Amino acid sequence: MLYLPLLIPLYALFFYIVLKWLHVENERVKRSFILSLTLLITQLIGATVAAVLELADNVVPLISIGLFVLIVNRFLTLKWWQAILIPIGVTMASSLVAGVGFMIFFRSIASS
Repeated sequence: MLYLPLLIPLYALFFYIVLKWLHVENERVKRSFILSLTLLITQLIGATVAAVLELADNVVPLISIGLFVLIVNRFLTLKWWQAILIPIGVTMASSLVAGVGFMIFFRSIASS
C-alpha cells in the first residue's frame, strides 16, 4: 500500500493519453489528475470493502472498476466498453511501468 501515492503520476500520464485519444481538448491535465485520484480512491474503497467482508482478492478489481464506472459515467459520456476497459488498461499499464521502474531501481542499488 505504500507504493500507491507513486501511482498517481503514472495514472495521470496514462489518463492524459486516453483523454487525448478521446479528443478531449480542454483542461486535459486537470481532468487526468482528477481521474487518477478517482481511480485510486475507488481502488482503496474496493480493497477496504473486500477486507471488511472477507472477500477474495479477485473481487477487489471488480468492485473498484464498478465504482469507477458509476462515478465516471456521471461526468463523461463513454460507451460501456470504454468505461470498463479504460480503468483496466490504465491500471495494467501503470503497474507494468511501476514494476519495471522498481526493478531497475533495485538492480542499480544492488549492483553498487
